[in-house]
Amino acid sequence: MSESDRNPLIISSLVKAITLLKAFDEGNAVLGISDLVRITGMEKSSVQRILATLYSEGMLNRDNHSRRYRLSNQWLHMAYAHYIAEPLTSQVMPRLFALQQQTGQSFNLAEICGTSIIYSVRLPVQRTNFEGTLVGRTHPALNTSGGRAIVSTWDAAAREEAAQNWPLTEYTPRTTVDRTEIAELVEQARQDGYALSVQEVLLNEIGIAAPVKSATGKARAAIHCSVSMADWSLERVRKEIAPILVDAARTFFDPGEED
Repeated sequence: MSESDRNPLIISSLVKAITLLKAFDEGNAVLGISDLVRITGMEKSSVQRILATLYSEGMLNRDNHSRRYRLSNQWLHMAYAHYIAEPLTSQVMPRLFALQQQTGQSFNLAEICGTSIIYSVRLPVQRTNFEGTLVGRTHPALNTSGGRAIVSTWDAAAREEAAQNWPLTEYTPRTTVDRTEIAELVEQARQDGYALSVQEVLLNEIGIAAPVKSATGKARAAIHCSVSMADWSLERVRKEIAPILVDAARTFFDPGEED
C-alpha cells in the first residue's frame, strides 16, 4: 500500500502530477506523451490531462511541431523563492566567494537529496565545463566527496545502510564502486573532518568537501572544492585546501536538519 493510500490527506492526482514532473531530469529534458507513459507507468489519458493542466498554468512549454514538452522558466522563479527562504544559502555565499578569491578554485554547496547530492550553489572557474556551472545537477551521493562528507556525520546504522544500499554510478575507470571501500572512505571522512574523491566523477579532478553541521552534529550539506590534477597534488590539497575548507564549514550553522 502506498503512502497516498494510507494517508487520507494526500491528494492522489497531485501525486501523479508530481510523478510526471519528476520524469523531466538531466537525461530526459524534453519528453512527449509516449515517453512519459513509458517512464511513469501512468495511463495515457492521465498523462494527457496532467500535461494539459500544467501547460495551461505555464509550468511546461510545448513544441507545437514535435508535441513534446519541457519545463518552463516558471521553475526558475520558484528556485529564486527557495534561495530567499533557505537560510543556509545566505550564510554560505559570501564565504564561498571569499574562498574562491583566496584560492582561485571552484567552490560549491552540495545538499543531500534522497540518495543523491544536489548542487545548490556553484561558483565555477574558467576551466569548469558547462554542466559543472549549473545549480540543480545531481550525482549519487557516495560517488562524491560532498556526499561522503555528509553521510560521515550520521549515526553508524545510517552510514552502514547508505554504504550497502545507496546507488552508485561508475563515471570513470577510477570511480570507487566497491561497497566495502565506500564504507571505509566514509569512516575516513568521519575521522578527518573532510572527504576526498580522486578522478571519480571527472578524470584529472580532485574533489574535497567538509560537512556543514546542525546543532546535533548531523549534516545535510557540505561545502565542496574541486581542483585540477594538472596543478594540484593530493598532498597539496590536504595541506592547503582541507584546513580552510574545514574551518569555513565550522563557521556555518545549519538550522534545517532533515531526518
